[in-house]
Amino acid sequence: MRIAKQLPALAFVLMICGLCYGQETAPTPLLSQQNQATIYVYRNFYHVTFGKEAPDISVNGEKLAVLDEGRYFVASVTPGFLIVTSGKKKDNRVEIDARPGETYYLRVRAHPGKLFARFELFRVSKEEAKQDAEKLQYVKPNDIKSSRVIKDAPKP
Repeated sequence: MRIAKQLPALAFVLMICGLCYGQETAPTPLLSQQNQATIYVYRNFYHVTFGKEAPDISVNGEKLAVLDEGRYFVASVTPGFLIVTSGKKKDNRVEIDARPGETYYLRVRAHPGKLFARFELFRVSKEEAKQDAEKLQYVKPNDIKSSRVIKDAPKP
């Protein structure tokens, strides 16, 4: 009795699946790592901030991760004009003309204020990033906000 009531719904679902399966679709090109640009973003121990004072790092409005002190993350981004922001201030940003296969390094620095810390975001060289990377740990899994962020990435 119960199955008889569900048969019309099942037949409808199978019919829709059959129609979708019969349509030809153009294959979507997979974005390989070579077609993407890579950004390393890190925050070293410059100034201690009180509590969970950690900026959101976004690229073109998409939130990638929350960055605590002594942490870093690696993200794969679509090449082109990128605006990387740190925190809520709109003037705290770095503009990058990202190219496929290229890697870019960004550092976040905290400057303590009267009530809240102010975060500064700037581009650094690969050598500077390597020098700072010895003391850093990868971002915590619950601080990752986008699938663009590579999980368990190696240090720069």
